[in-house]
Order: sequence, then C-alpha cells, then structure tokens
Amino acid sequence: VESLDHHALRALLEWQVELGATEAIGESPVNRYEAPDTPPQPAIAAPAPPPVAAAPRPPEKAKEADAVAVARTAAAGAADLDALRAAIAAFDRCELKRGARNTVFSDGNPAARVMIIGEAPGREEDIQGRPFVGRAGQLLDRMLDAIGMGRAHPDALASVYIANILPWRPPQNRDPTPEETAMMLPFVARHVELAAPMAVVPGNAESAEELRDAAHSGTTVLHGEAVDIGGLRLFGLGYGVPVTPFGAWSCDLTEDAAAAMLAGCEAADILVTHSPPRGVADVTSAGQSVGSTAIRDAVRRIGPRLVLCGHIHDSWGREGTLGAARVVNLGPAGTWFDP
Repeated sequence: VESLDHHALRALLEWQVELGATEAIGESPVNRYEAPDTPPQPAIAAPAPPPVAAAPRPPEKAKEADAVAVARTAAAGAADLDALRAAIAAFDRCELKRGARNTVFSDGNPAARVMIIGEAPGREEDIQGRPFVGRAGQLLDRMLDAIGMGRAHPDALASVYIANILPWRPPQNRDPTPEETAMMLPFVARHVELAAPMAVVPGNAESAEELRDAAHSGTTVLHGEAVDIGGLRLFGLGYGVPVTPFGAWSCDLTEDAAAAMLAGCEAADILVTHSPPRGVADVTSAGQSVGSTAIRDAVRRIGPRLVLCGHIHDSWGREGTLGAARVVNLGPAGTWFDP
C-alpha cells in the first residue's frame, strides 16, 4: 500500500464503495480463506444472579380507599371551620397539593344561608388563595350584587359562603380525576355540615353523585327527586337538556335520559329545572328556541303550578305559560312568588 500514490489509493477506495463496502470494521484486512474450519466457541458467561423481586405495589383502588379513609378520619376530627382548614392543609395524600401555590379553603360569610361549592381553583384562585376570584368569580359578584347579595355582606340572609371540592389547582386547569374528587369529598361533607347553610348551590361541573356524597343528613339534591316544603311538592332536574357543546365542563342529559328521569315524577306543585321547556323562555340571541322537549312534555303531563328554570341567558327574566303552568326563566334577579 505504501508504494501506491494518492490517485491509485483513491481509485481502490471508490472501487470498494461500488462493491458496497461503505464502513471500515478493522485496522487490517482479514483473509477469509485462512479462517479455521472450527469456529471459535463463545465464552460462557457467568450465570446472572437471580432477580430480586420488587416489593409489590399496592393496587390503585386500595391506595384510593386508603386516602379516602384518611380524609374521612381527618374531616371527622375537625370541630370547627378553622380546624377543618388546618386538617385540609395537613392532608398530603392528594398530589395536586405539591404543585399548588395555595390551599384555597373558602371565602365569604361562614354564617350565610347560601353556600356555593365550585369544582376546583383556577389560576387566579391559586395565586390569591380564595375561591371564585377569576373571570367567573367576577361575574358571580356582579350577579349577586344585582339581587342585593354579596360574599362580604354582613347579613347572613344577604351573603354567600363559597368553597370548592378541591382546594388545590389541577395543572393547566384540567378536570379533576375521580380519585382526586373522591379523596376530598369527606372534607366537603364536613365543610357543609359545619357551615350548616340553608341551600347549597353547585358552582359549575359538579355531578349529582358528587353533591349527594358531599351533602349532610337532611339535605336533598333536587335531581330526579322530590321534596315537600311548606305543603308544596317540588321536583327537580338539575342537568342541562339537551346536551350542550361544553363537554365535561357541563353536566347534561339527552332528551331520552331526561324523559326517563322525569317519568318518576307523578305530581308536583313546583317543577325546578336547569333548562326551560321548549317554546317558553328559551330563545337565544340568534332567535333559536333551544329548550327541552322532554321538560315540555313533562310539564304538560304533570301540570305543576309553577316551573322555575334558567340556563338560557338571553331569556333571563322572561316568562310564559304552558298549559296551566307559569314558566319563569329566573336568571340572576331575585323573584318573589306568592304561594
């Protein structure tokens, strides 16, 4: 090779490339014709040590049940709201706590007759450590002010008390997982029990099951159920009908599901529904009638004296009749009805 000039060496290299030899695998060439007939035996590796069995991980359901049990014990031991706040701050079974800036416990007047329970803090709530202070909370304050109420009002009848199911903000404002919700519900139930409001109002995406789990004894969740108050029978349907495009943010029912639930109501003086019946106080700003046919048919069958609804913001404050029933889309304004 030493006797070859540059051009000869380059020609040989190009010839090898054309034959497919594109990688150098050794410092010197190997004469395969001189290779031994018996291939070398591979060295016998020492036997590997037996694998060490990892400690069994507890099943996820067991971990969740354990967290719920710990939460239930801690909540039951809180004698007042201050003790409950401390118990939640000390609870370390929820991973959300590690990424949150603040524990968002409550705001408003603890003696208020109305308690509003939201789902979880957002960005502004996490920064300030108070529930409902973002854009939705500012809208809530304006709605309360329009009816002479407020979270800071000294009068228990004109004030509200606000809390969340989760006291810590989920990353990127994602929806809470069922496991996160389950482990915090014992604290919510104790919160409601200690505050003892007359009415509990869900803030946004809480399901009927979550509200029932959080309700203390004697509280009725008006969703597919009836309650008698002052000689009047009320029946409620708390979800939006039909299904809205808001996804998991909104608890909704199809018309068929709503009709099946309303079939359990044989008689009622007052029907309380989230959505209006089709054709009455249900018109949007685009002029579309978007009420529920299942609720309309139930009103005609049951014949209540009064139907109270909301949901369609463009029709807040409007009312009409459906058969003998007076239908009122309440909106944020206070309304008094004579029995």
